Amino acid sequence: MALEKITYMCVTAPRLEKLKRNLPVVLPYVDEAVIVVGRESPETLDYLGRFPQIRTIFRPWTDSFRDQYQAGLSEVGGGWVNIMDDDELPSEEMLRSFSTLIEKSHGGRMFDVVDFPATEVRPDGAYHRTDYYRQMFYRWNPNLRYEIHLHQALVGLMRVAR
Repeated sequence: MALEKITYMCVTAPRLEKLKRNLPVVLPYVDEAVIVVGRESPETLDYLGRFPQIRTIFRPWTDSFRDQYQAGLSEVGGGWVNIMDDDELPSEEMLRSFSTLIEKSHGGRMFDVVDFPATEVRPDGAYHRTDYYRQMFYRWNPNLRYEIHLHQALVGLMRVAR
């Protein structure tokens, strides 16, 4: 792992089938995961409870991605964060790049957020890389907050890299 911890943060309705697809891919590359669950689901909580590096946060869904992400962000407290919705799956290339990006950031002095192209996962399981970039990997700081309910915007970062 990198010198600074890496946290995977995910918001889910929950959609257990997507979590079962994502977590085995992501967990080998991160130190911990914070999963914000928006509706009670014993099956989902049972599945997530099998992983010691996962912290599950229950926050009832209120039609606000901002509020869900902010609930997860308040549980992180340091290091770097990879944030994705449960219908997004990071590529192996993205996951492998995290440690190198952290080193190149020089403690966040060179950049503190990395934009990645969003990747859609189609119903057949195929990946489709889009032309839309979003802030998926960033260095945590206590001033971060999410704004805008639907297309959440992260406020409090300074220097972007792609």
